[in-house]
Order: sequence, then C-alpha cells, then structure tokens
Amino acid sequence: MGNIAVDIMAINKTWLREKEEGRAPCVPGYRLRHAPRPRTVRGARGGGVGFYLRRGVRARTMPHPPAPQVEQMWLRLNVNAHSVIVGTACRPPWLDVNIFLDAITDSLSTFASADKVILLGDFNINMLSPSDNKTKLLSNFLLCSKLNQIVTEPTHFTDHSETLIDMLCALMPVSGVFLYHTYQSLANMQWYRLNLILNWRNLPLIGSHTGLSRTFFLTFLMMT
Repeated sequence: MGNIAVDIMAINKTWLREKEEGRAPCVPGYRLRHAPRPRTVRGARGGGVGFYLRRGVRARTMPHPPAPQVEQMWLRLNVNAHSVIVGTACRPPWLDVNIFLDAITDSLSTFASADKVILLGDFNINMLSPSDNKTKLLSNFLLCSKLNQIVTEPTHFTDHSETLIDMLCALMPVSGVFLYHTYQSLANMQWYRLNLILNWRNLPLIGSHTGLSRTFFLTFLMMT
C-alpha cells in the first residue's frame, strides 16, 4: 500500500464476521467495507469479501440478487459521467461452480446499464488447465458475459504446482496490468497478495473531484 497509490483494494477471505470491522487492520487513509460469510454457510466461519477505499473515493455499495452461498460485493463509481461497476467474489473449492457462476451472472445482469465492469476474485478454477470441466464452464461464462480475463500468468504457488486461480475480468479496454507477489507468515497462516494496476484507455481524464487518479489501481489481497 505504501509503494502504490492504491485507490481501491479488493479483499477475499477477510475472516470477519458481522460487526467485526474493528478486528480488521487499520490502514491509514482508507476505510473498509465488507460482506461477511453468511451464518448459513459453515457457521459464517472464514470467507468474507470486501474493499478498502481510499478516502476521497466515492463509491456506492450496490445490492445484488440474493445468492446465500455466494460471497460477492459490488461497488458503483461515477467517473466523468461513466458508470463503473467494480465487484469482487470468492468461490471456495467446495462450492459448486454452476451455483457460483449463475449467481455472478444474475448480478451482472442487474448492472447491465453500467458503462464499464471490473470483476476480480479467487475463483479456485485453474485457467492454465483448459481441458478441466470447471475451466470450460468458467470460459463459457466469460464468453457469454463478454468479459475479458486479463491475468495470464500463475497467481498461486505450492512446492509442486503453479496455478492461475485469481481472476481479473473486465468489460472495458485494459492495458498495463502488472502482477507482483509478496508472502507474509502470520499466525501460521500464509498471506498472498496480488496487485493489479490498470490503465484505462478511451476514458476521459478523471477529474480531481472524483478523488481518483488518472491510472486506476486495484489491489487484490487473499489468504491461502
């Protein structure tokens, strides 16, 4: 956060329950919005998605069609009269892919009037295995939604494998995406951070009244 002037940081696996915002790390200059894992899903243990927003960035949290098993959160920003939707979603390995993708499809349909859409998150589907059935389902979803999956290199590493399971999908022209990885051991848990920097093409210069810089930054933080 100190090295990049991040405007919005999307988070998967916050491990925050309802009304536990005070347990989240306090990031100077940022405010947190989060959606905890529903109590009906594994007793609300783990999971959760959210955003850290830089102070001055005005974004509205958008409602979406009910999907109790699917963890997702959506923001709407107005950038020089352009309506921009930014969403984050997480699919645990045990959640049926069709249930997850159907819920995201319903949400995207709700935001059909938006000019630009960005969706990112940990889908737990390896895009480097095109023959896998889950990957085929995700690829078909992206095709039908007209979303471009921007990340092309591995995002998750073990001693024996490299997989691409963290997605950046955009319904807009995107260039200048950079990825770098940092690891931190905390309470016997491994933290993995994926940083995404997007330059918007064909979009007017973002005015200072919006609180956003010309380059729009997204940082995706996940725990593995």
